[in-house]
Amino acid sequence: KGGNNNSHKLGSEAESVDSDQEVDARAMDEEIIASRLESKKPVSSLHTPSKLIAAWWRDGVEFQTKRVKLPSPPTACCLAAEGGQYGWVATKGAEVIKVDLATGRRLWLRRGSLSRVDRKRLNKKQTQATEQTAKAKMVPMPHQDAILCMAQRGDRLLTGSGEGRVCVWQAEQGRLLLSHQHHREAVTGLAFNPQSAEGEYYSASVDRSVRVWLQDQPTALDTLFGHQYAILGLVAHPAGDRCLTVGSRDR
Repeated sequence: KGGNNNSHKLGSEAESVDSDQEVDARAMDEEIIASRLESKKPVSSLHTPSKLIAAWWRDGVEFQTKRVKLPSPPTACCLAAEGGQYGWVATKGAEVIKVDLATGRRLWLRRGSLSRVDRKRLNKKQTQATEQTAKAKMVPMPHQDAILCMAQRGDRLLTGSGEGRVCVWQAEQGRLLLSHQHHREAVTGLAFNPQSAEGEYYSASVDRSVRVWLQDQPTALDTLFGHQYAILGLVAHPAGDRCLTVGSRDR
């Protein structure tokens, strides 16, 4: 009987320990998420694979797969054109690459404003001087951090990166048409308004805002707030008059 009592006590203690561990684990997760949101560490420090796999599906069955080798640094996101013939890949090193998905051939590559070697070699003041020179010459400034999201419609390609910059490219030839950095944190989502004839699009950011733009204008039409924490994803509604966003800690 004494043994049964002891086992009962041990069982209750184990249950209390498990419940305490569960509470601590939840608190630990929240603390980790909060520290990552507050961290100023460049997004380019994230690790992602350095290859692209293009797969074609027909009636729910995969019938063709193409592996495309890409140069370092590792890829961060990718996007396929509506027809499926071409795709674009963005890297941690602020590079944009257009790929023929049928053959795996690289069509063009556009690098960021400063390579990883240059960023290590130059100090902060020299980097800012390089940006000011580009602005004085009225030259669009490419990305300097990892490109996290892309969107494409017609002959316009949008890219958003970790330093809060959005770039508008000519999708066919890869010419940089426009660049602006109005978000205070990383751009995490881009989407075109499917009903807009003027190229209206949305951008979402870790700074908790959604901005509305026209593809050929450097200033935002509107800024929307609703999330209490970072926005992690965005998609345009088919009706064209709204967009859907998903947050992190505010669920």
